Amino acid sequence: MSQDPWQNPNNQQQGYPAAPPAYPAYPGGAYGAPPPAKPPMPNTVKWAVNLMYAGAVVGLINIVIGISQLNTVKKHLEDLGYSQTTIDSDKNVFTASIVIGGLIGAGLWLWMALACRAGHNYARIVSSVFFGLGVIGSLSNLASGWVPAIDKVFSVVVLLIGLLSIIFVWNGQSGPYFRRTPPGYEYGYGAQQPPYGQPPYGQG
Repeated sequence: MSQDPWQNPNNQQQGYPAAPPAYPAYPGGAYGAPPPAKPPMPNTVKWAVNLMYAGAVVGLINIVIGISQLNTVKKHLEDLGYSQTTIDSDKNVFTASIVIGGLIGAGLWLWMALACRAGHNYARIVSSVFFGLGVIGSLSNLASGWVPAIDKVFSVVVLLIGLLSIIFVWNGQSGPYFRRTPPGYEYGYGAQQPPYGQPPYGQG
């Protein structure tokens, strides 16, 4: 019976080539391994997203409310003794600021809602920054003596919506949904695996 030359310890002496060395497999799994499945959206994220949608709707409603209060603003300026030319100019500026500011605000609410629904972690950070800026604006409106009462009510509503949204997105149940994919899966290997031909991470 003939012996496998790769298993013969004297194969080098008989002219057979040495057996090829065995290379260890990647610890992260086979090439082409799919990335880990994203966890389902928890209720806390769903609630935050729905609140952000509500914030966008409230922002659009506030545009209509603000325009309906133009006569109140005009009367306030007349009581302060402003000329008609100045009143008309300020009225136009006030109208433009209401419309443009309201549309921008609604767009930001919608952007953050879609980003949170997609699980982008930056959405939690950016929405927190927007909330901080919103708090400053709301407090300014509440402290003003000439801002109509209805506008102050909407400021409080928006403030509460933003606060609840931030609480939900930073809730512990929301954390795994916003967790980033581990490095290496973009190459199709597994966690922490570099592409073929490149040194391991941290050694390049």
